[in-house]
Formats: sequence, C-alpha cells, structure tokens
Amino acid sequence: MSADFNAILSRALSDLYTPFHYKPITEEELAGFIGNSVCILPCGGESKRMSGLADKHKAALELPDGETLISRTIRSYLTGGVKNFVLLVGINADSVIESTKHLQQYGAEIKYCPDPGKPVGRGGAILNAIQQGFISRSNNSIVHNADDQIVGYPGNFLADIYRAHINHQKSGGWATAVIARSTPYAYTGMQVTNGQVTNIVPTPDIPVPTHVGITIMSPDIYTYFDRLFNLTEKKDFEGYLFPILAKENRLFAFAIPGDCWYPVNNPKEYNNLVKKLRDLPPERISFDR
Repeated sequence: MSADFNAILSRALSDLYTPFHYKPITEEELAGFIGNSVCILPCGGESKRMSGLADKHKAALELPDGETLISRTIRSYLTGGVKNFVLLVGINADSVIESTKHLQQYGAEIKYCPDPGKPVGRGGAILNAIQQGFISRSNNSIVHNADDQIVGYPGNFLADIYRAHINHQKSGGWATAVIARSTPYAYTGMQVTNGQVTNIVPTPDIPVPTHVGITIMSPDIYTYFDRLFNLTEKKDFEGYLFPILAKENRLFAFAIPGDCWYPVNNPKEYNNLVKKLRDLPPERISFDR
C-alpha cells in the first residue's frame, strides 16, 4: 500500500513541476555573471518564534564549528566567487555585524544597510538599500534569507543556480526562484479509502514545489521595486513581485532536493540543522557539502 501512496504523490509532483531544458554555459559567461553580482541578505526582522534571543538576531545563532547562520552563508558565497555583500540590518544589528565583520579579512566586501525606522518587509528593505546606494542598479542580485541554509547538496549548488539563471535570462527571465521539489510533511500522512485508513506514512514528502528563500534577479528587476514597494508599508517581495513576474513570463525556478533545505524558523528547526552539521565532516565551508 505504501507504493500506492508514494505513486499518488509522484503523480502530483509531475503535474506541478517539469524542469527547464538547460544548455551548457561557458566559464566566461559564468565568471562575468559572478563578477557583476551582489549577495543581499535580509536579516533585520524580529525573531518572534525563537526563544532566548533578547540580545541576538536569529541570523547570528552559532553553529557547531563556531560559524553563525549568516557567516556560513557569506563564506559559502565568498568561496563560490561572490565578493560583494549587502546585509539589511535592523533589530539586534550589532550581533549580525559582530558575527560577520571578520570575513572582510578573507576578501568579503560587506556593507550594512539599516532598515527604515518602521517594518517594511523584504521588499521595502531592498528598495531602501537601492535608494541609499548600497545596491547598484547595474548588478545582478542574489537575495538569500539568512535563516535558510543549504546542506548536503549533491553538486556545486552556487554554480548550478548561477547557470540556471543565465539560461533563464536567455529565455526572457528576470528572476529565478530556487525551490525545493518537495518538502517533508511534519505530521503522519494517511491514505483513506471509503472512510477507512488503508495506509499510514510517517512524515511523507509533500510534492508541492516550495520557495527556499533564495532568489536570483537581473538588473531589469529594480524598476519593479520602484513601482511596487515603498518605505511606509510592510511588503515581502515574493508576495507582491512574484505574481506579476509570473504573469509576464519573467519568473523561472530552479529545483533542488527538499532534504538539502534547512529553514530555521523555530528552536526545533535550529536544533535539526545543528545535528545535521555535526554529522558532516569538518571541511564543509560551502553549500555543496
């Protein structure tokens, strides 16, 4: 019966996700894209679901090797060739700055852009950074929520998402959302036939492609921030920007295995990430490990 259950989920995924046909990208194209990219890390909001963080931002939570969520993210992009970083800081900004400033000695050029005085969401925070000159309108941008970690990706994660976006650009894409093909369901799944439970599957993978908090954007996108966002309303850019881009055929997606994505939104998820990292060899400084 479990085969029936999994077959149903597999059919659902085939209806919801079909991949793009990717073509090879030259090393020159890849190097040019990376050289003109800035990594934007929103880390200014409150961490309401994390207990015991009165004087520390969630992004500054420590990991087993002494890194933090945000320093691991920056180091991974730095190892992958990106040099420029803009951190959108707000509540408990000092803890974010303290946990990342040491990376400048390794070649990271880090700028800290204070969020506006009132909550404006990621859309408003990015607009503010554009208006303040922290983000150049000529740069590609990689927006990565600092509390979304990639662990155990089977390959070179950063090179793969860059190559995907370059392919998408050639087909008219302006943004690439990195998605998980499926995500673990936190409860017990049941198959019910005529009211009778015929199969039980603990924590099944739900075949709904899900944004993992990472978006690659081309410079054309910045005019949308001018139109859609402001510094007085709280708006997350996925909820306002993505539907418009999708309608205009400008939004593409690159899928990764769901078990490589570790969101950290509560203490349980943080502990799961820490356990996973403790089980890995110590030389894991990049996402593709």
